[in-house]
Amino acid sequence: EVTELTPVETESDLGGYGKTVKHVIIGLKTTKGAKQLKLDPSIYDALQKEKVTPGDVIYVDANSGAVKRVGRSDAYATEFDLE
Repeated sequence: EVTELTPVETESDLGGYGKTVKHVIIGLKTTKGAKQLKLDPSIYDALQKEKVTPGDVIYVDANSGAVKRVGRSDAYATEFDLE
């Protein structure tokens, strides 16, 4: 279950006014406990593509960095999950 999804941004190296995502901090909760992971910006792009929000259950492939949204947590099941 995703409990937190925080992108950490820095000023763009190219100058101008843009910002780039340096890394993403994701909080995960399992039956064994909770962890916070600092992940690559490419995984943040994959999380956005899958429309992951706190309360979602996700699968992350460690080798390829592929992210798959599996469903919603029981704690968030009463909230609507319309796509």
